[in-house]
Amino acid sequence: MGADEGARVTVPSSSLLCQLIGTSIDGVNAVALMRQGKLVAAYTRPGLATPPEEKIMRMLFQVEVVAAIADSQSDVFGELEYLVLNYRERRVWVFKTVHGTLAFSLVGQRPLQERVIEQVREILGRFG
Repeated sequence: MGADEGARVTVPSSSLLCQLIGTSIDGVNAVALMRQGKLVAAYTRPGLATPPEEKIMRMLFQVEVVAAIADSQSDVFGELEYLVLNYRERRVWVFKTVHGTLAFSLVGQRPLQERVIEQVREILGRFG
C-alpha cells in the first residue's frame, strides 16, 4: 500500500472519480457521473463495445430520473444510499453524491454487495 493510497483528494476531479471506480472494483466496465441530465464525466474500460451515444445518454438520463424518484421518498424511508438495478447480464449501481448521480455497470459474477459498497464509499470519501 502506497503512502498516498487512501488519501483524500483535495480538489475533486470528476474524471478521476470515475476512473477510480472503474479501475478499483473488479468487474466494473463503465462509470458515469451525471448532474441535472448532463454527463459530467465518464470512464469506460478499454476495448469495451458501447451502444451509440444517443442510447447511452438516454440510459443515463433514465437512471438519474429513477434515482431522483427513489430519493424523493427519503422523508419516509430515510436518506437514499444507493440503488442496484439487477439485470441478467450485469448490475447497474447508482449512488447519489454531492457531485451528482454516480452510476456504474458490473459484469460477470455477482459480487458481494457489501464489498462493492465499501469500496465505493472509500473512494467517494476521498472526494469529500
